[in-house]
Amino acid sequence: MSVDLLYCEGGEGKTDSRVLSQVLDGLCQIKTIGSKYGFKEKVLMSRELKPETIIAGLRDRDFDDFEQNESLPQFIPQEWQVTDNQNSIHLGWYWERKEIENYLIDPQIVIPALGEKAPSLDNYQSILENSALKIYTYTAARIALSLSRVRLLPLPNNWGEKKWRILFPFGQTIDEASCRLEIQRIRTHYQSTQVPQEQDIIAKFTEMLTHCQPGGFRFDNQSYLTFFSGKDLLCAMEEDLANLNLGTPADFRERILTGMKKLSDVWQYLPEWQRLRQLIQDYQY
Repeated sequence: MSVDLLYCEGGEGKTDSRVLSQVLDGLCQIKTIGSKYGFKEKVLMSRELKPETIIAGLRDRDFDDFEQNESLPQFIPQEWQVTDNQNSIHLGWYWERKEIENYLIDPQIVIPALGEKAPSLDNYQSILENSALKIYTYTAARIALSLSRVRLLPLPNNWGEKKWRILFPFGQTIDEASCRLEIQRIRTHYQSTQVPQEQDIIAKFTEMLTHCQPGGFRFDNQSYLTFFSGKDLLCAMEEDLANLNLGTPADFRERILTGMKKLSDVWQYLPEWQRLRQLIQDYQY
């Protein structure tokens, strides 16, 4: 079986869908979903509504996913699975790299897409590495903050003793004054468990810095193309792009997207794109 409908992040006509329409040309319909929030539910609901249609999703890879999977780049999309009632459900894939811009700034795409206007390979790779050097500390901080996010729990709205599987203030006074005190107590306890501690974030930042700086596995061998934000790398190139008369970072991205249209079988330029096409063609869930 082959995927009939692939959901992706972003809006209609935005970067993700424009890239995928070329990489997956002739294979399936691409439909945008907007924000990543609610993505899982969208895929599952669509499958229920259209059981005859093979539906999957492709989403960006978040910073906090890298802690769960710290393997070096494998040049293949990552599996996206969720657990529901102890059953594993395959929803599709994550990009292996942080986001779609990470692919657009890859030298293997930039040089052919720009054609005669492209800088030399050595010059562009130097610009790209210089960009990574500018932002590795910022990247470490972003990852540390992402890993320190607290997944908020519901604010408790009852208290007391549990009997018959019911929590209730048995034998307690529940007048206005006591309720005010309980509200204060619950709020204080909730705040203490839902706000990350500064020292924990700083410790995580220190750890991430060793991975993101030169010599670290997230930096060396151009691994920053996987682990750093492509948007950040692009922005840090601003001065170098202007010196090459390639415009702003936004202009440069548009030049790449436009140039890709002139390349035949653009998926052949990156191994991960080739593998994605295979996964789309051979999909089963």
